[in-house]
Amino acid sequence: LGRAQGFYQRAAEKGHAEAQASLGLLLFQNGNRTAALRWLKPAAESDEPRAQLIYGTALFNGDGVPPDLVRAYALVSRAAAQGLE
Repeated sequence: LGRAQGFYQRAAEKGHAEAQASLGLLLFQNGNRTAALRWLKPAAESDEPRAQLIYGTALFNGDGVPPDLVRAYALVSRAAAQGLE
């Protein structure tokens, strides 16, 4: 798991949106929400649907970020429009 995180980290630092989302999800699942949201935000802005759903939910709940209901709705809607249930 540590090795996979290292690979994701290197790719995420180079701007790879899927790696940013995967790293963010990995960190989020391991309880490091602050670091997770730092990676999920740019991935969401790059139209990565998994990141849009999680970051949008965090914005809705004010979980680690200031609540922003309008942006939360927009991100979750964009994720759904890309086929994410």
